[in-house]
Amino acid sequence: MNLQRYAPLAAFLIALSAPAHAEQARRFFEIGVDAAGGFANNLLGAEDILKKNIVIDLNKFADVREDGFWINAGLDTAAFINVAFGEKVTGSCKVNPGENGFGLSVGASGGVFANIPKSLLIFLGEGNINAHSPNGDFIAYGGVFADAEVDVHFKIAKKLRIGIVPAMYVPIIYIPKSSIHYRLEAEDALKFNTSGEINVYSPFSLEDLSNIAIDADSLLDAKGFDLSLNTSYDILSFLNIGADIIHIPLIPSHLKYQMNITGNIAVDGSELIAGGSLDIPNLDTVIQQNYASNASKSVMRPLRFDFYGRFHWGNKRFDWLSIRPNIGFTMLNPAEEFWFNAGLDLRLNLANILIFHIGTGYEETLWKHRAGFALNLRVFELDVEVGLQSQDFVKSFQLTGLQAGVGVRIGF
Repeated sequence: MNLQRYAPLAAFLIALSAPAHAEQARRFFEIGVDAAGGFANNLLGAEDILKKNIVIDLNKFADVREDGFWINAGLDTAAFINVAFGEKVTGSCKVNPGENGFGLSVGASGGVFANIPKSLLIFLGEGNINAHSPNGDFIAYGGVFADAEVDVHFKIAKKLRIGIVPAMYVPIIYIPKSSIHYRLEAEDALKFNTSGEINVYSPFSLEDLSNIAIDADSLLDAKGFDLSLNTSYDILSFLNIGADIIHIPLIPSHLKYQMNITGNIAVDGSELIAGGSLDIPNLDTVIQQNYASNASKSVMRPLRFDFYGRFHWGNKRFDWLSIRPNIGFTMLNPAEEFWFNAGLDLRLNLANILIFHIGTGYEETLWKHRAGFALNLRVFELDVEVGLQSQDFVKSFQLTGLQAGVGVRIGF
């Protein structure tokens, strides 16, 4: 069988989760940790928050997107061990880390999204001049997953690289897309009511948040399995193409603990308009939390596809410059939501000691712009990255969201 003949096709059918696939390893053996986190919104920037006296202009609410005021918080952490096998540099006896190897990692990643509907924000800012009966949905969704992965990657037929990453994961907290609908009648009368629920699932009971019992048996009972694949193929000396398929579901996780938050508020302001008093219900009675220990909720991690091209210039030891555009999409659990992704990254490598990178793109509802560097001293490496992010492109440059990450690697 002629592998080189079918390699270009395989490059688009096989794919993994780490985005910088074709970059040369810098150590034969390393242990390390990465930690990153961020938050974002699409309305309030640094000029609104970084003040001695914070004043929020309600009239600005009219400028928010049609789907409302969104906030997001996320994290991505991992501890890992990587091993790379050596390859001999042509024309020299010097051996460098090669493109075959494996790794082990444990970590946690994910994020939570929530919104306030635009119609309510406009009502707070403008009153009912233009909209006498505003209504909309408060929405929440997201999840944080702990995982353990095995990463095996190898090169075949001189030009084709393949990576296989089986993983076991546990959702620490999972919120399927849930909503609470509100409606305000403000024309002939003044009435406010809500209906709906937000569901939260976990492998642990959420009834007493100050005393959550975390144990190994609960984690193992909730475990799920998925598989990530990646490939890249060298088309030209300066260009390789590749594809990722991330979190292919094998066995879904099952969560048995549920917290159900219902909001059934009904306020009738007719008597207030007539000169009487307003009867406001006690929130403890209208917003209720119900708990269950036999929910059996099936959960899969978001399924993501990415296709990329990587233009690079360098030598046998390392690429001093690379440019990587990518395009793809993400499906949530597995088809609850569909998100388009695209981006562009540039990396500059100075003597394999200082490696700078910048990137921009749209990823799972967020515009992200990032920059960072790696200081590689062979036995020790420090990686630092900072960035801006927001659900709105223009707002992403106005400090409506920040992300930061740091990584440390030690090896030889």
